[in-house]
Amino acid sequence: MTLPPKVQAAVDVLTKFDVHPDLVAPLSYRVYLRLRPATPPPLWGASPGYWTFVAFTFAFGSAALFFCGATYWLVQQGRDPVAELLSPLPQFVLWSFFGFIGWATASGTADQVKLDAANLQLPAWESFTTAWRPAMDQVAAYANPNRYWLAALKGEPVVKRAEFIGVIAFVVLASLLPVKAASVAETLAVVYFVLCVIANQRGPRGRTLATAGRARTAWFVQHGLWFGFLATALLWNYGFAVYVWPTKTSALLGVYCLLAFLMHYFDRARFEQQRLLLSRVEKAEQDKQLAEIRLQSLKAQIEPHFIFNTIAHLKSMIATDPKSAERMADELSDFLRASLQALRNDSSTVAAEMALARAYLEIAKLRMGGRLSSQIDMGADVADIKIPSLLVQTLLENAIQHGVEPKSTPSEIRVSADLQYDGAGDKRLLVRVADTGRGFSQLSASGGSGIGLANIRERLQSAYDGRATLKLSANTPSGVIAELILPIA
Repeated sequence: MTLPPKVQAAVDVLTKFDVHPDLVAPLSYRVYLRLRPATPPPLWGASPGYWTFVAFTFAFGSAALFFCGATYWLVQQGRDPVAELLSPLPQFVLWSFFGFIGWATASGTADQVKLDAANLQLPAWESFTTAWRPAMDQVAAYANPNRYWLAALKGEPVVKRAEFIGVIAFVVLASLLPVKAASVAETLAVVYFVLCVIANQRGPRGRTLATAGRARTAWFVQHGLWFGFLATALLWNYGFAVYVWPTKTSALLGVYCLLAFLMHYFDRARFEQQRLLLSRVEKAEQDKQLAEIRLQSLKAQIEPHFIFNTIAHLKSMIATDPKSAERMADELSDFLRASLQALRNDSSTVAAEMALARAYLEIAKLRMGGRLSSQIDMGADVADIKIPSLLVQTLLENAIQHGVEPKSTPSEIRVSADLQYDGAGDKRLLVRVADTGRGFSQLSASGGSGIGLANIRERLQSAYDGRATLKLSANTPSGVIAELILPIA
């Protein structure tokens, strides 16, 4: 079942941080979208209508299963299911019961997803974008081992020492009261299971195990005693007493101990899941910081060789053509003024990029002595759209260095920026740099290493998370067309 683009984007982003897709867009939500396509996902509250739909779904589903099973059983007993199930009083009682089940299920699910959303610190649905990342401090706080009262016991030396005392305690009990030892152990196993249930709920409710002091030590000691006592009781009950006093053993001791073990398992599983989430968030943050560092390095690589070559050319022109040298100095001044702003920021506007492209091309035309002509076209509705800085200039550098300069005959570069619509009707920005240089067949001969284009692709990946593309195609009659297709936030 196809999801709306924004919902699918939310699924893709949250999946990176260990949030299961069914938590973002469960089957019930996917079905409800056919009735209300604009409903936000459950993690963002969905709508009252959606939770009513969930309640009715669970109520009718539970009722259908019950009536099918009850009908089959009544038929097997030779009784009339119509008379017994469809009379007014049973109908009222049964539908009231299933309605309560549906309401309780929908309310519990809504409260749980609200808590999950708060833990992740999700923004409002209107503000959610694919750039969202969980708050590091919040995720780290939930990965604190002291929030998991049972998982914190693992590996503690105090617990291990207390276990030995627990073993001795049961041995003494079994020696003094061998016939009653099993029943005492069963009672204590029930008490310990209840304690584990309570401990399992403390972390999610925000209570944190003390980091030091007597309270923490007492918690470790008492659990160590329980472990040693009940483990020895299990061995004694099923390995010895069952053969000596078969009527005095406990059939439920193993069940209660298993339930207590499951409480430990669930607590540990929650801790491991949160720790995994923290590691993923930390990795994402590290990748983001690394990308920013690399972008700064890439931006630093864009300018120097062009500026040095222009200054060297300017020095040679001063003696032979002072007027052209003066004009080049003015253009270089305009170019540096425009590029300094771009170098300070990660993003720019289409208008600013086009102004920088114009100054760059004017200098290039002066350097090449009439072998280059240019044209810049920009739609009025795209001037204020934000894009990563210096992308257009990198394409121009690539076109001049690998296409225009190696060609001895005149060439032209056309730069344009306009809107286009994709198959889904979404607006995208199309930036095109087309040259009539030597084309693809001569790229290797020009000494091009592809660093400029690789830099662009890396920046697009960092800025748009795979939603932007760079396309290269052959121009007619010669040259290359480079197209940037960028999403508009």
